[in-house]
Amino acid sequence: MDYLTEKRISQAEMERRYTWLQKARMSILSTKDRCRIIHEVRFPDNFNGLYSARFSQNGEVIITCFGTGGIQKIYLEPKNEVNTIDINASGEYLVSGGKDAAVRIYDSETAKLIMTYQKTESDLLHDKVTRYHRMRIFAARFHHVYSDLIITGGWDDTVRIWDIRDGGGSIRTIKGPHICGDAIDFRGTYILTGSWVVRESLQIWDLMSAKLIETIKPRNRPTTLEGEFLYTVQYFDGDPYNEHILAGGSGTGAVEVINIKEQKVADSFKVNKPIVALDSNGTTIVYGGMESVIRLGNYS
Repeated sequence: MDYLTEKRISQAEMERRYTWLQKARMSILSTKDRCRIIHEVRFPDNFNGLYSARFSQNGEVIITCFGTGGIQKIYLEPKNEVNTIDINASGEYLVSGGKDAAVRIYDSETAKLIMTYQKTESDLLHDKVTRYHRMRIFAARFHHVYSDLIITGGWDDTVRIWDIRDGGGSIRTIKGPHICGDAIDFRGTYILTGSWVVRESLQIWDLMSAKLIETIKPRNRPTTLEGEFLYTVQYFDGDPYNEHILAGGSGTGAVEVINIKEQKVADSFKVNKPIVALDSNGTTIVYGGMESVIRLGNYS
């Protein structure tokens, strides 16, 4: 009978399958163990968490922020909880953001307050109030080329673009991203955001129009009940073509290296607790969060 007849495979089909198998094996070998931990620093069990980490420009120093409440003593914000800071490319200015929804610009050498972007009671009577954050700020970044531009994001589901030459508030607003950590980055005219949401958390936006360009959905990431819930994202410094990004949070259980072009997770560092802080210099990656350890990894 037909269903008992032995199925014969042509020589061409056998060669096609063999070629596919070899390519699959090469692909696996090329991505296996590309993420390596090269160093780690452990802390006591009462560690309050790593909230921010930044490499110095030459990559020789890592600046960290632990827990909350320390930065405002230096920069005269005793009644605020500062969640984010950044320094512009020329080193002249420092930006801070936190609980009171204000964006503050300081002279980085003297710590003198230069400008504050914050809604006032008089703003409530005008449309101008829409040019400020309404809730806690968790991310602030100076543009790496245009040193007068800043992007910020927070709980009010907006990412705002500021020009410090304009004292009247944000010049553009991106609506949608729910930012709960250091989850904003720039590359040229592209803005990368990571939202603390179940799915479709990674997005790329246009700086000039504030329009959504792309939602990144890695096709090889396993679907879990924990969701995605990203706290921190950035472009990977070790990729000169800006095709790889780094992402971490409380849902994926890993620091992921994601290939934007191929829409897949290229590799990852497994973690035990939420990742809140992340940075890269060349192929070296520093990351940490709620676990009592800071790790240095390498992706090549």
